[in-house]
Amino acid sequence: MENNRVTTTVGSSSVLTCSLKSNITMVTWKINPKVGGSCTLGYRADQNKTDRTNCSDSINWKFRPDRDPTLEIRQVEIAHEGDYTCEVVATEGNFHKTHHLTVLAPPRLTLYCDGHGVPVCEAVAGKPPAQISWVLESTSTPKEEAHDNGTVTVLSKFTAHSTNRTNTTCIVSHPAGNQSKSIACRPSGKLPSVRSAFKIPVSLVCTLLFLPGMKIYKAIGTFNEVLYRQENHPQLPLPRSITSLFVF
Repeated sequence: MENNRVTTTVGSSSVLTCSLKSNITMVTWKINPKVGGSCTLGYRADQNKTDRTNCSDSINWKFRPDRDPTLEIRQVEIAHEGDYTCEVVATEGNFHKTHHLTVLAPPRLTLYCDGHGVPVCEAVAGKPPAQISWVLESTSTPKEEAHDNGTVTVLSKFTAHSTNRTNTTCIVSHPAGNQSKSIACRPSGKLPSVRSAFKIPVSLVCTLLFLPGMKIYKAIGTFNEVLYRQENHPQLPLPRSITSLFVF
C-alpha cells in the first residue's frame, strides 16, 4: 500500500493520482474527511459504469476512469481535508494508494491603531495559526481565537516603548505565504504636532496672523499646548503664555 502526503490551499484545485494499470477491472475512491461523512466514487469496466455515493460535485474524475482514474477536487475547502484512498483491481493484481490531504487557509492580515494609538495586527482565520512579528522588537504576547471551521485568528499589539512615530511594520508568517503591512499611529496623551494646527479655531488663527514682530514665533512654539488642551481639557482656559501674545 502506497501512502502520500498532499498539501493544498483553500480555493485551489487538487489532483490525486491513482495506480495506473492496464486492463483495469474496477476502481474505487474511498474518501474519509476529518469532519463529516465519507463518500465513494466507483468505476466498473464490465458494465462501463461509474457511480458516486455522498460525494459533492466538486469531487470527480479528472479523466475517463477507464483510461486514467485520477481524482480532482475543484475549489478546495477546509472540509475536504482527510484521507483519499484509491483501490484498483486489474489483471496484474490489487493496488491501494492513499493520499493524506492537508488544507491550508491563508490568514487575512489587518493592521490598525487602537483607541490608545497602539498598532494592532491581526491574522484572521488562518489554518494553521499564523505567526506574528514586528520589525521593531515587541514584547507582545499574541492572543488566539479558534473558530468552528478549524481556523484561528491571532492578535498582537505592538508594545515596545518608543516615542518614534515612524511606520511600524507587522509581519505575518504562514505556510500558505507570508505577508507584511505598515502603519503609523499617533500615541494618545501626547501633544499633537504643529501639523494639526488646522484644528485651532479660525478666530485664533486669524489673530495669530496679525501678531507683530517676534510674537509670531512664540505663538508657533505654543501651538502644541493649545491643541493638547483642546483635545484633552477643553474646559480649561488658555495658558498665560498664549493669552499674553494677544496684548499689543
